[in-house]
Amino acid sequence: MVVIAGSPENHEPPRDGEYAIKSSAQSEGGLAIDADNGVVYLRVLGGGSDKPVERIERDGTLTTLRTRAPGDQLGFTPGTLWIMSSYQGLRLTKMSLPSRIETKVLDMGESGTQVLAPSGNPLGARRQVRLRESLPGARFVVRGDGMPVIVSRAGDLYEVTGPGKIRQWMPQGYREAVRDLAGAADLRPVSAIAVGARGMLVLAPTGLLRITDDRSQGIRIHMRSGGLPDWSAALPVDDGSTLLLGGTSAVQPSPRPGLVRPDGRLEVLSYGKRLICDDFDGSMAVLASADLVAAGRLKNGDYVVVDQSCGRTYRVRLPSSLAGTPYTR
Repeated sequence: MVVIAGSPENHEPPRDGEYAIKSSAQSEGGLAIDADNGVVYLRVLGGGSDKPVERIERDGTLTTLRTRAPGDQLGFTPGTLWIMSSYQGLRLTKMSLPSRIETKVLDMGESGTQVLAPSGNPLGARRQVRLRESLPGARFVVRGDGMPVIVSRAGDLYEVTGPGKIRQWMPQGYREAVRDLAGAADLRPVSAIAVGARGMLVLAPTGLLRITDDRSQGIRIHMRSGGLPDWSAALPVDDGSTLLLGGTSAVQPSPRPGLVRPDGRLEVLSYGKRLICDDFDGSMAVLASADLVAAGRLKNGDYVVVDQSCGRTYRVRLPSSLAGTPYTR
């Protein structure tokens, strides 16, 4: 594990052309990855209302991208950076990386947005009202096939099929999977990450939602019972398992990563005591202790994660095998 952005020794605004490890490239949670080329994009904290996007090149140098678009969620497709805000309503903008031209794709506060059902017909009026009410707190991810997908607070999925146009995506068994996790309540997604061409992992307060090859599975985990933390990030593992990270706090000081096996079994991992920011030693204990707010995966299998509490972004190579103690409720 290495630090690829952020430094406790430099709290000045990031400067174009400097090295990320020596600059104050502190993400506010926005992360996007060019998985093929290993380039990382961070929405970083700046002075006043200025929150630029920093591109971290493979050699570690920073390139500053100035953007007018609001939002702390980022996505990447070749040649395009996506920026989404869901503080109140929802606004999605795309920036052409070659030209730096920004284009508004969605603004759900404006009239004229086409909202389609999975069939392609207009979504019913009552369901559109439900959608708009559940946009604050929505999550955003670019699927492996390049399709931007929005996960509403209620748990509904919407593909962004064009400017001003979204279509509900309903993988097989999805409605039942959401009901298994949230019942009649909102799903309230915490994080989402793409897996494969058309798969996703969505982490919620009540468990994990897994979509593989357009099939859905809800794995309910009572996180606040039995001392389990409120995990904040889910990382896909090559064997089909999911690594759950985050959740350390003053009331939960001991890191307790979780590992959800393909069949839904939960194991609790141990990587030692909690490490504070000054104790960085490159071990898995650092990852287990982090307050993770964003994560992505490179083509070579490495992960990039944002630790908000330490103001750092890490590049991580997981151990070749992960195993823990079976968790029984």
